[in-house]
Amino acid sequence: MGKLTAQILGLVAALAALAPVLSVFSSLTTIIAGLVAIFGVARAIIGAAAAIASEKYTPDSAKKRPGESTNDYFKRREEYKKNRYKKSSGDGRSAVPTDELPKLCRPTQQPAG
Repeated sequence: MGKLTAQILGLVAALAALAPVLSVFSSLTTIIAGLVAIFGVARAIIGAAAAIASEKYTPDSAKKRPGESTNDYFKRREEYKKNRYKKSSGDGRSAVPTDELPKLCRPTQQPAG
């Protein structure tokens, strides 16, 4: 029985000597787990914000509507692209004649008084 008791006491002494080392490893594990949790939550928040912004600011022409066929979706997108770049005047010229532009850009004179 003395041999078993000596082995158990030796094991207890070894574990007591390793306790500070295990404590440091435990602390490091806790710190790393905390950082992972913080960055994981941050990534989730950023991802959710990006999804909301994408949904909010994506034009209707870029979204396929529920029940819409792929061909109808492509036709609607092409029509949107054609209408997007139409010129308002038809001939592409400015609404103000270029010889009148210097008059419009000149500062107005204030009446003396």
